[in-house]
Amino acid sequence: MARVTFDRSLVQLATRVPRGLHRAVKVAALAEDVTVREWVGDALATYLRRRRGTGGDESGTGRAPVTARKRTQGAA
Repeated sequence: MARVTFDRSLVQLATRVPRGLHRAVKVAALAEDVTVREWVGDALATYLRRRRGTGGDESGTGRAPVTARKRTQGAA
């Protein structure tokens, strides 16, 4: 399986997860000899591909491409 590559221009995702889940992710990342960041990024990409039923790109058939928009200050 192709690994997700990271670029410094990417944004940081901060989230809170239960302690047990975090430990399980750390163990899984160690078993695959990757960082937790790489493991989580790969898991999210895999989940999105499966959820959308696509092989490579992250937008499904007939759907608009996935894009990220920068929030403006004061936007909810």
